[in-house]
Amino acid sequence: MITAASPLLDAQDYAEIMRRAAARLRHEGSGALDLAVPACPGWKVRNLLFHVGHVASYVLACVVARGPQPDYRDPEPPPDTQLCDWMSEQVATVQARMAQTPPAAPAWNWSTGPQTASFWPRHLAHEAQIHLWDLHDALGRAAGSGAPPRTTALAHLGAASLAAVAVDGVDEILRLHLPARRRDEAALPGHGHARLVAVDVGIGWDVDLANDSVRSYEVGAEPVDAPAVAEGRVVLQGTAEVLYLALWGRVPLPLPAGTPPGARRIGAALVSG
Repeated sequence: MITAASPLLDAQDYAEIMRRAAARLRHEGSGALDLAVPACPGWKVRNLLFHVGHVASYVLACVVARGPQPDYRDPEPPPDTQLCDWMSEQVATVQARMAQTPPAAPAWNWSTGPQTASFWPRHLAHEAQIHLWDLHDALGRAAGSGAPPRTTALAHLGAASLAAVAVDGVDEILRLHLPARRRDEAALPGHGHARLVAVDVGIGWDVDLANDSVRSYEVGAEPVDAPAVAEGRVVLQGTAEVLYLALWGRVPLPLPAGTPPGARRIGAALVSG
């Protein structure tokens, strides 16, 4: 049973999610390098695979530096014939290093929270999972499938089911991405309130946008039949998967009919993709 009382996933779950997502990216993307990726405008599958390897390479530098932001030089994209091997090597290398690094070890990250290595396994897992969705979306569109793909089935992870991964991903966006974006993007709304409810698991989040801070916290929220909307408040309801994909900018926000413009702006401010 998924609850809001304790962490849903642990470091081993995150490592397994990333490993399996990267393996599927390689297996399913290697023969479609020239295929456009609609979720990432301007990218083809080769850019997607390079990006996953590039992020892994950068995170390795952050973990190795043990504190300060690393002096990192972006790698050159390898030739197509070497791209998949290169991506797999970057993922395997950073995972091996993180497995040997204590979670509390100093490691720069872009969040407003603790600058420790514990930040990175979670983020890498969701980064890889979302980009696997991007690949499946591209392949599905190319095959003429009009139905949006699901995130990958993760029953093999036991407790890390699809819903658990999605709930954890929503939580990461609200607790880590949103405060960092509020720090860096002056145009985001300075106040307002959002409630997100994952109707399939009965977990909700209340987000307060204060003048210069963001607080997110889980609530035992039941779905409401007709959520009230106002200029300074938005309610988003959907399955955990829909909320996860919407906050990553992959599907539209599940906004109620009649949501006023001010509330729509608050909802849009939550989107990190």
